[in-house]
Amino acid sequence: MDTGWTLITSALIGGAGIAIVQAFAPGVVKRWYPKHVPLAMGVYSASLMAGGGIAAMLSPLVAQHYGSWQIGLAIWLILPVIALLLWWFKPHEATETKNSSVKFNFFSNRRAWLLACYFGLANASYACMIAWLPTYARSLGWSAQSSGMLIGIMTVFQVAGALIIPVLSSNRLDRRLWLFFAVGIQAIGFTGLILMPASFLMLCVSLIGCGMGACFSLTLTVALDHVAIPRIAGALTAFVQGIGFIITAIMPYIAGLLREWTGSFLSVWLMLLVMLIGMLMVTIKFSPESYAKAIDC
Repeated sequence: MDTGWTLITSALIGGAGIAIVQAFAPGVVKRWYPKHVPLAMGVYSASLMAGGGIAAMLSPLVAQHYGSWQIGLAIWLILPVIALLLWWFKPHEATETKNSSVKFNFFSNRRAWLLACYFGLANASYACMIAWLPTYARSLGWSAQSSGMLIGIMTVFQVAGALIIPVLSSNRLDRRLWLFFAVGIQAIGFTGLILMPASFLMLCVSLIGCGMGACFSLTLTVALDHVAIPRIAGALTAFVQGIGFIITAIMPYIAGLLREWTGSFLSVWLMLLVMLIGMLMVTIKFSPESYAKAIDC
């Protein structure tokens, strides 16, 4: 059916599936790769970002080739079917017995809320850049094609950051140094958007993309580090993502209001810069010595 409601319904169903997979995936990583969580989370995060970018680029080409946008979208059904088959035929593992009855209410835990807010703000830059970067580039005189290319460049560096930085952080449990780096280079990038001439736009976007990718995987890795029991660690990351993505979803609207009120993107970049500076100050709290006390389970 060629109706808007069909598209909305299918998007809701697909979005629900994506949300469920993203909620469960970190817990699976913790269970299957307990000694290689940073590497596994890096691969997971990079695949998530690369997959979205590749799908966004190839879907219009497939739709144009077959003369149907439905085919351009439906072709991606192949991948979840393959994933479902691999999951179905995977040998069953013994379920957890130690502390298997432990339950935890993360809604009443301050550290869980801190991690969730941190994750939400860490992804706010991404949501705002996806929503407003092309418009900003057009306001500087860039063509529509070049403006879209900026998103591609940002995605490339985002994937690189998501894959490389967690691996570099894997030799020690304290990941604050790399979190400082990931948040810091974003702050440098947004400072460049505010102060530097338009000729430095590509460099600034590259720095921001690398930091965003690293932040995504590192923040989830830090959440997993808080709890040794995979089932509860997975529940914590599900809470972190659930609350965090709500915060992330709100930020582009706030950015749009600021742009409308001030008539300039300067206020948007300044808002994100202040947010990142606040994250830098919060990062110091994520010391490994605080994990057991913060999440007592």
